[in-house]
Amino acid sequence: IDKENSRAKWFSVLLGATAELYNAQAIDVYLQALQFMVPPGDVEARLGDGSSPCFIPLQVAKELAVHAYDNSIPMDVRLQLQKRIVGLPSEAHVPDAVASSSSSLPDDGLHMVVSLDDVMDCVMSMWYEYQTK
Repeated sequence: IDKENSRAKWFSVLLGATAELYNAQAIDVYLQALQFMVPPGDVEARLGDGSSPCFIPLQVAKELAVHAYDNSIPMDVRLQLQKRIVGLPSEAHVPDAVASSSSSLPDDGLHMVVSLDDVMDCVMSMWYEYQTK
């Protein structure tokens, strides 16, 4: 998958533009994962037009791995997803409130973030892999 276009790729899969991957349940998986990471009212503002990346805390992405799928997906698949997510490229992020404070908090304000699109790519790829077993 071309990481630059993974969001467009998954939308085309969800819309049935790529028949070889179409599964009617896929949209439910996608939306459930998206709602876990971004509140529904914030989706448009956070994702925008895709011209700039949307980052989420790595901790949220790790928790998503356990909650992304319905109960029909075994825990070992969820743990594999978590390993994939942890292996994604991540960046250190210091929230504005911590960065602007005069005290220096070495680790307290530091959060690792990952690309939402990379996480969604992992979620959907793993789900499709499981469906084809």
